[in-house]
Amino acid sequence: MKSFALHDSRNIPLDYKLDNIIQKNEGFFIELGANDGLDQSNTAFFEFYRGWKGILIEPSREKYEQCCANRLNSIVQNYACVDNNYPEYHVLGDFNGNLMSSVNGSRLNVVELVSVPAITLENLLDWYTTPGQVIDLLSLDTEGYELPILRGLNLNKYRPRYMLIEIYKKDFYEIVSFLLSHNYLLHSNFSNYSLTTNPHWDGTHNDYLFIDKNI
Repeated sequence: MKSFALHDSRNIPLDYKLDNIIQKNEGFFIELGANDGLDQSNTAFFEFYRGWKGILIEPSREKYEQCCANRLNSIVQNYACVDNNYPEYHVLGDFNGNLMSSVNGSRLNVVELVSVPAITLENLLDWYTTPGQVIDLLSLDTEGYELPILRGLNLNKYRPRYMLIEIYKKDFYEIVSFLLSHNYLLHSNFSNYSLTTNPHWDGTHNDYLFIDKNI
């Protein structure tokens, strides 16, 4: 079976590791920062080999269109997810073709800013899921915008069983504190990159797995 995700510091694919932990067929996922649906995807393995379905969200129009073609069994949406206090209906950002697009044009190499519809993750789930939908996995890789997205989700109403989140060092304690306060456990540093094991790593982030205490 083919892996689609990045590999951890020991060269083990992250989707293989998730599969070993979750051990479920016909589950349901949400992936934000879906890219083209294949490259560096944490959910493609589950759709293709475990019969899962879900929702893929990608703000880059180009990558969104590729994702629609690559992930036929999932709902694919072209949005930028925001927190509950975001005042506008659109986000102006650097979304044109950049892998795991950034928000508000924060990249140094911005060439063109594009406008993408804004939505909270909670509202999106209200539209595209049925009441009582079990969310087995939430994958977040949104280049530093993970915490506002989490704040736009009512975790009492929609409660992912597992969350795999790319976290930048500057956001680590705030995100972990937020999820601990909502009764999630920090399972592990899932990618566990370091300059010793990954000399080309930029040193800014890792992927962390959180588990709902109630499962």
